[in-house]
Amino acid sequence: MSLRNQSFKQSLLLGAFVVFIASATGVFAAFFRTDVNGVRTGETGYGYGYDDVTHGYGYGTPTIDSSSSSHSGGGGGGGSSVRRDRCANGDHSGSYYDGKCGTVTDTTDEKTEENVETGFLGKLKNVDVKIFNKDFEKHQCYAVRDEKIVNQGNSVSQGFLPAHQMLYSYYLTMWRGTKDFAPERRLTRQEAAKFMVEFARKVLCRTPNYKYTNQFTDIANANPTLLPYIKQSYEYKIFHGDGGGASKGIPTTFRPFDEISYDELVAVMIRLVRNNYDETTGKNWAKYYKEYIGSHINKSTMTNNVRKNIAETIYDLYKINNYNWESTGFIIVD
Repeated sequence: MSLRNQSFKQSLLLGAFVVFIASATGVFAAFFRTDVNGVRTGETGYGYGYDDVTHGYGYGTPTIDSSSSSHSGGGGGGGSSVRRDRCANGDHSGSYYDGKCGTVTDTTDEKTEENVETGFLGKLKNVDVKIFNKDFEKHQCYAVRDEKIVNQGNSVSQGFLPAHQMLYSYYLTMWRGTKDFAPERRLTRQEAAKFMVEFARKVLCRTPNYKYTNQFTDIANANPTLLPYIKQSYEYKIFHGDGGGASKGIPTTFRPFDEISYDELVAVMIRLVRNNYDETTGKNWAKYYKEYIGSHINKSTMTNNVRKNIAETIYDLYKINNYNWESTGFIIVD
């Protein structure tokens, strides 16, 4: 046998041995590797699960992808082979080839009392931020809807339009259209309960003061969808029944189907923004509230108890006054 043939056979045997070792190593590794939800737990970079719960959505160090990308040098000659990062949960770093996977912060658009960022005015893109009171950026207890109302062509005042928008943005009304809002209709007491409870919760950020325990004796036949708000109106110190009986621990009537009077509306609004239930009695019980609201809203706003005037009055109290953020929510500055 010639020396050349002998060297050739030795090369073949050495190559076969290398292939065998590589194959055996791959089989051995695959045998001991466990997949969980399609992600290989034996690989570096499985940044959450059984071993690494402190990082949440951390991603650690990537594994090396078997595919490679050739990047040639400036002269167009032979390039160097750069391996692409393979990240079990996606590559969130600045490059696919930097040996890092990066980190993703878990975010959500849902905003609740426990999860709301301040500075919401800067995030609005559709609604004119000028309709809002900047004092309320100090704290936000509910999300603000960034969607414009629809003017349906019915006759409404210019003062009503920003009021309607404010109510719609704060989810105090579900009606987007100016006609659908029914601005000329009067409110019943059970409807007013919902309106005022939502204003207390979603704008003023109030929390309940009392626990309802059947203080109202005449609400069994109230609208089922409004019944929870009637009960909450007691808990938020909005309505305490005829003669303020509920506040004194005396069962009393609520009269859910009666229209709420102008005087009652004024009193309720002032109690809300001041967070003070100071029940007055006698023939002139409403005098204090009328005088107070007259100095805190535009004079022509609150003339009766139709929905458009209620909307404008709430908006005036919200917009043209100063508010402080306190432990109980927003309080008007007297």
